[in-house]
Amino acid sequence: QTFTRFVATSRCFNHAMVAAVILNAISVAVHVEYEAWFSTPNQIFPALEYFFVALFTIELLVRIHAFRWGFFRGEDKGWNVFDLLIVMFCWCEYLLAFATQAWGTNASSA
Repeated sequence: QTFTRFVATSRCFNHAMVAAVILNAISVAVHVEYEAWFSTPNQIFPALEYFFVALFTIELLVRIHAFRWGFFRGEDKGWNVFDLLIVMFCWCEYLLAFATQAWGTNASSA
């Protein structure tokens, strides 16, 4: 826990996460513009989305491990819960898409 607390409170880690949020926002904006201009899908955007969700998941795991219940009780508890909900909803979306695809494949072959 000492190491994860060191990482979670380091300036480098926090700056990297701010940069990740900004890069993710830019990625979403470029994706929206791309879809507005072109009708052909580009596989880079889903890959970027998975990358950022994985990165934000790792960030949450590091912070939760470092601060334990303090993660939900500290001065940033509102933002922490908000971040947690966003990441959880992303994972729910991925699981639902996977389950729908798997069930759709099984249903059509039966």
